[in-house]
Amino acid sequence: QGIVYRRDGNTVQEVRSWGSAKMPVSFEGAPMDLSMLIQNSCRELLAAVDELEGTGKALVLDPTLSGPLGQVIEMSELQSHGVQKTCHLKEGPLQVEQNKIVYVVRANLPNMYMIAEQIRSLPPGRNYEIHLCQVPRRSAFCERVLEEEGVCDDL
Repeated sequence: QGIVYRRDGNTVQEVRSWGSAKMPVSFEGAPMDLSMLIQNSCRELLAAVDELEGTGKALVLDPTLSGPLGQVIEMSELQSHGVQKTCHLKEGPLQVEQNKIVYVVRANLPNMYMIAEQIRSLPPGRNYEIHLCQVPRRSAFCERVLEEEGVCDDL
């Protein structure tokens, strides 16, 4: 779980836990109106999740995105779009039972190598549907790494 903290003077308090029952942080009174940015981010994430039809989806997140993602969408909203499991991207085999996997990661080389390794280590004999969302945008360099690693056709 990702946790967002707020520093107030000398104290630090938990503001929001990803997947918890705590209320989301309010952007009311912010110097800029961020509601459109939040709505667009939420819509784009749900569109990526909805590209895989049905239920039984796993969402694999870059750990650095958990906090910001928690400001954009509630876990219950993801569940209503078929996400059964969320986990962080980390080295080693992917520990999910779902056949439909959505990666939401920052576009950088270490993430691409971890994703390639996880795809290669998926148990054979099952049909997987895998989507990759690179944040803030797709990177041609990252795409080339995935091609060189031999997993581009799996995405």
